[in-house]
Amino acid sequence: QPTAGKIVEPEGIINSIRKINDTRRIKINTIAVGASDPDNENTPVYTLVNIYLLRRIAEVTGGIFINKTYKATDKDKKDR
Repeated sequence: QPTAGKIVEPEGIINSIRKINDTRRIKINTIAVGASDPDNENTPVYTLVNIYLLRRIAEVTGGIFINKTYKATDKDKKDR
């Protein structure tokens, strides 16, 4: 989950990228690396990598998303 910057909400980031990219048409490829929640990879509360955000950035720009995450364990969640 983004925590710094002018825009930190995933949908706000995606909308900003879409707006800027309307004229530039730059493909953004994203790769998710790290741990994701074993119950729901898109849940930002425990997700160590925000797969939803990375996938959507690639989708709205015509890029490619690659998921190289592993399912987080309870220990991973406590360490956050």
